[in-house]
Amino acid sequence: MKRAICVQEVATSRAARMGQWEGSLWAHVAGCAVCRDIVLAARGMQVLAKRLENNVAVPDASLVWWKSQFLQKRAKAEWAQRPLEVVEFAYEAMVPLGLAGWLTWNWSAAQRVWMELLMGLLPQISKAAWSVAHSALIFSR
Repeated sequence: MKRAICVQEVATSRAARMGQWEGSLWAHVAGCAVCRDIVLAARGMQVLAKRLENNVAVPDASLVWWKSQFLQKRAKAEWAQRPLEVVEFAYEAMVPLGLAGWLTWNWSAAQRVWMELLMGLLPQISKAAWSVAHSALIFSR
């Protein structure tokens, strides 16, 4: 794409920066799209510069350098931590899978232990159930 040029660009740019317009130059800007864009850009930059002058305090260079060093070290530490996170995730996933595999392989032994545990607790469970039922009968009268 070719850039449009105008012989009055330099004069228009100087006038837009300084705010000193000649009548003939102002009339030229009204009819020239290239010069009109220069004036719009210059005004936008002037407005931006005024906003920045009033609102922004520039931080100390040593603080900016320190912060960049800190962020760089933190990024390196996070990068170094990634393999450990993968190993931790794999370990956390393998424990339940290993337990499930062991239970599958030793199902009859696990079932026998579970039944012995339940049979040992059955007298206590029945006693507690009888006590609850008896209490309900007494308090319902």
